[in-house]
Amino acid sequence: MLAGLRPASRGDIVVDGQRVTHPISKVGMVFQAAVLLKWRSVLENVLLPAELAGLNPARYRDRARELLKLVGLGGFEAKRPGELSGGMARLCAEFGHIVEEAAPEFDLAAARGAFATAFQANTTANVGRATGGRFPEPGLVEPLTRAIAERGMAISAPDYIRALQAMHRESRRIAGFFTGYDVWLTPTLGMLPPKVGAYGAGVTDVDLWLAQLMEFLPFTWIFNVIGQPAMSVPTAMSPEGLPVGTHFAGRVRRGEHPLRPGRPDRARTAMAAN
Repeated sequence: MLAGLRPASRGDIVVDGQRVTHPISKVGMVFQAAVLLKWRSVLENVLLPAELAGLNPARYRDRARELLKLVGLGGFEAKRPGELSGGMARLCAEFGHIVEEAAPEFDLAAARGAFATAFQANTTANVGRATGGRFPEPGLVEPLTRAIAERGMAISAPDYIRALQAMHRESRRIAGFFTGYDVWLTPTLGMLPPKVGAYGAGVTDVDLWLAQLMEFLPFTWIFNVIGQPAMSVPTAMSPEGLPVGTHFAGRVRRGEHPLRPGRPDRARTAMAAN
């Protein structure tokens, strides 16, 4: 009503001394959901208000580029909305999904600890298969692999069983989230891809390496734990030319493709918060 898009039910609305009876140009609007024309580029969408006002868009191109750079979209001017990292959520909405910001409730610390225990024990078992059951001599495997295997050897059978029980418990809690959603949409990585060698195998601090790994992959490891279907899809490129992935996790469906909602007009997609 303040912008004149809808009439007031009663009383008067006055902006800058002018009674509002029709849409006015002195008030701008910011929509809660993205309102972009998918057939226009990012730059063309930014210039659309100038076109609608009867102005020459060419005069405002440089200013539009400055604004895009200011919000971190420099280099994306020629991209279409569906090519942006948030574009997948909008595409799902256009396909008939109900897209909501949501996430499963579970004990993250318990799940991470159980995953680390199982990962270390599994490394020990794999190394043992390669060495005939013997602990590897220094230099036979990478220092990190040897350090993880050494940690795995110290895990007792009761501790390993408790880790499995924790993984099963948290898996059931996460699975319960998918009774209300068809897909959980998250980033694939927690950051842009680092340079090759950033996570080298020459380190021996297992706890530090695991913490870095969880920070780098904050979502994908969860589905290694629970076993539900998931896939990572490159959906955009950073200004540096690095791929930006979107991670789709679906619920288990009998007799159907696990990531194909049965009825698009009834499908619900949960999107992780930024």
